[in-house]
Amino acid sequence: MSFGLRYFDQEQMKICEHFLCFVPLTSTTSQSISQAILKTLKVLGLDVKYLRGQGYDGARAMSGEFKGTQARIIEHQPKVIYLHCMSHCLNLAISDSCQVQGIRNCFGIIEKTFSFFHTAKRQEVLTKKIDEFCPE
Repeated sequence: MSFGLRYFDQEQMKICEHFLCFVPLTSTTSQSISQAILKTLKVLGLDVKYLRGQGYDGARAMSGEFKGTQARIIEHQPKVIYLHCMSHCLNLAISDSCQVQGIRNCFGIIEKTFSFFHTAKRQEVLTKKIDEFCPE
């Protein structure tokens, strides 16, 4: 399971998001996952009393309001709210939209463009051209 932290930086006045670690799971039950989350918070020195949000996919083990992971975390911190993970929502939307020929073609072009520029020399040329046409 990937473990990330999202917080508001008051000095920079912006929302920051950081990947913290991967957490190995021996089981995918809501009880096992919630225990792994709480243990990881403790190991990282993050107090659950400051937790205000949690985001997972929509699987029942994660989102169940009575016995899901999110419900078990709420037992430890009632102020926390659960949101469906936006990255997962985007992935689902893209998967559904790929049934449309025009969108599938667009993603094909994006993939070929990425592959073309995925070398150090081409990235350097691209960066120079971008700076040339779009100076700050």
